[in-house]
Amino acid sequence: MATFSKKTREEIWSRDGGLCVNCKKRAQEIHHLIANTKTNILVYTNKLIQSAINGVCVCKDCHNKYSTWDKELVAKVRKLFEQFSKSKMKDKKTKPKIICICGSTRFLSTHAIKRWEFEKQGIICLTINFLPLDYFKESAHGAEQDGVKEILDELHLRKIDLADEVYIINAGGYIGESTRNEINYAEILGKKIIYME
Repeated sequence: MATFSKKTREEIWSRDGGLCVNCKKRAQEIHHLIANTKTNILVYTNKLIQSAINGVCVCKDCHNKYSTWDKELVAKVRKLFEQFSKSKMKDKKTKPKIICICGSTRFLSTHAIKRWEFEKQGIICLTINFLPLDYFKESAHGAEQDGVKEILDELHLRKIDLADEVYIINAGGYIGESTRNEINYAEILGKKIIYME
């Protein structure tokens, strides 16, 4: 069984006042309430098992007689661990970082590569639409062809609203008018802006 970290042991010791939670005598050891070698519905990750809520100060005598501890006490402590586990699971569900990728459509391949690189790191990417090369027959500028450039430009600003950071694809130093507007908007919002070059 892995042991608690020094920091966690100090936290447990301070919380319990260095006294055995069972008999209130001076404690000599720290006990895992739920061992990481056992399968239990309350155990979600090793990090939880190694958290302070899963440890209690005990004297040697009580540690050796853990199975005979007062059932009410054990149930109470395990209930606390269950509540802690559930709260940690909610924390785990907090949103990952969101990055909005901005840059000219002339760099479509770079957009796709950067999106792939970010999402491999667990980062949500908000970027331009990717369509088959033969989708637009008359022009590479599909938004202009379909008459929706203003709508999509506005939509990209809303993506910036949602983002934690803005990543600018400025290959060769090129920044088009739409991208420049997006940068200005991100600066007004105080968003962190990262340039590829």
